[in-house]
Amino acid sequence: MRAFTWYASKLLTSQTLTRSMSQSTSIPKKQIRVRDHGYDNYMEIDKKVRKILKFQELILSQPNNMLSVSRLDSLARRIGFKQLESGRFILKFPHVFEIFEHPVQRILYCRLTRKAVSQIQQENEALLQQIPDAVTRVRKLLMLSNTGRVRLELILSQPNNMLSVSRLDSLARRIGFKQLESGRFILKFPHVFEIFEHPVQRILYCRLTRKAASQIQQENEALLQQKPDAVTRVRKLLMLSNTGRVRLEHIRIARKEFGLPDDFEYSVILKHPQYFRLFDADETRNKYIVVDIFSLPLFRIK
Repeated sequence: MRAFTWYASKLLTSQTLTRSMSQSTSIPKKQIRVRDHGYDNYMEIDKKVRKILKFQELILSQPNNMLSVSRLDSLARRIGFKQLESGRFILKFPHVFEIFEHPVQRILYCRLTRKAVSQIQQENEALLQQIPDAVTRVRKLLMLSNTGRVRLELILSQPNNMLSVSRLDSLARRIGFKQLESGRFILKFPHVFEIFEHPVQRILYCRLTRKAASQIQQENEALLQQKPDAVTRVRKLLMLSNTGRVRLEHIRIARKEFGLPDDFEYSVILKHPQYFRLFDADETRNKYIVVDIFSLPLFRIK
């Protein structure tokens, strides 16, 4: 027995000393990966919430908003549940799902509890109250467009400046993040991003911290104070051009360097028709800013 333990310890020490290294660098090939467990709880809660929402849609799609237990397993497979998994899942959440005996058919049915139904009604009522304001905002957005239409991706802005964690990964890919990279990025900067639980929906959301939001507000206020000077800078830029016009997209790219706000097309250009006017070239994307040099001269020669 002693010989066996001595041989095993010698074998382990020899393996650690003769560890295979990479040919290009001195980093071990099979380096031990350290897992960040700070994101585990968020992902587990998010998976459970997704399953509950799928079950909720399935039950509400049935007549009288209830589903027989005998059909539960077959229908639950359509939304990603395994065999006999749906019954165990429902019993884990008695505050959401309720199993009862039908008074006439005498078979078991499943439905949502009164508390869950009331929460769904509150969410729907809150959305219905926001419809008039939403219609007004969409109408204003369409009226600002030259063609009278806007792509749907531009309307899908995040309400209340917060984003659900379940949609975080899919939306972050549009701005260059890889799969599962956005969650790790947010956890690296707790002074900028904050993860919290929604008081009504009971799912995780992400938003900016108060300090980050106040800094953004200060930047916007500083840009608003520079609007009169911004008009002068844009006029000088247009006068330096041979044709007296510059593409709108070029100014949009360098708007931070000129001290212009993000909505400078509306807050600076369109609000000062005595200085600027917009026109389209052969293509609708080529929108130019034109300055009328002879209307109100910027420099007076004495």
